[in-house]
Amino acid sequence: MDDTGIRVEAEPTGLCIFVSQYRHALDPKKRFTIPSQWRSAAGTNLLYILPDISMKFLCAFPSTEIRHRLQKLRQHPMADSRAREFARVIGSRSDLVA
Repeated sequence: MDDTGIRVEAEPTGLCIFVSQYRHALDPKKRFTIPSQWRSAAGTNLLYILPDISMKFLCAFPSTEIRHRLQKLRQHPMADSRAREFARVIGSRSDLVA
């Protein structure tokens, strides 16, 4: 953990986990700032930002995690209304940050 209170841990599986809290900020051009530790630990410059469904905070996921979650979602039958609703929420509330 550094002086910002941000900690990034790599699991033996190669996945990274963002732990602790980060208070986001907007730069003068109203762009969302992402901690450099999170960007470098993700192994790519792509992070997906989603608002939490029930709380007022944002969740950051590396693209590998989103791919994994979408693969699990695709295993549900099209008749599963909860899975379809979840897919709509993910698609409508997420944004790709490069």
